[in-house]
Amino acid sequence: GVAGSVDLGAREYRRSAIDDAAFAIAGYYASRGYPFCTVEYEVYETPRAGARAGFAVTEGPRTRLARVELNGNAAYSEENLLAFLDVPEADGERLYVKRAVDNAARAIAAYYYSEGYLDVRVAQPAVELAPDRRSAQVRIDVEEGVRYRLTAVRMEGDPFPAPDWKGLVGKEDELDTKTS
Repeated sequence: GVAGSVDLGAREYRRSAIDDAAFAIAGYYASRGYPFCTVEYEVYETPRAGARAGFAVTEGPRTRLARVELNGNAAYSEENLLAFLDVPEADGERLYVKRAVDNAARAIAAYYYSEGYLDVRVAQPAVELAPDRRSAQVRIDVEEGVRYRLTAVRMEGDPFPAPDWKGLVGKEDELDTKTS
């Protein structure tokens, strides 16, 4: 693990700020492929500096993303849809970052929706971890639904009032004020 401390300065401190710092440290490690990282801390007083917080980080195993599988995607290739998956790499291997996998599922749903699949359902990614937690396999199920297309727009009546050209230009006879 990793250990470190932070000088809190004054004798009074907010425990929520220390909780937030521990959460941020764990989030940083998770974003680098350590989804099982834990951060513990202890607050102690020092005669000169006041309160200090000591953090102990247990990284846990780095988890690589062994496989991502899409099921139910007929309209778009797996290759095209997995372009939405933006995960870091280390030593030439993709790393498992839960937030990135979840963001990819949301981006896939948004893409389908933008292409007319208004009833699309993209399931929460299913993650299967190896017993040693060093690799993860992810499955994302897609229910495309029907693709809707706008084929025509028909307007009746006069939805817009005729413009008042006279107020915009000085001489009436210089403009064709007919509207159709």
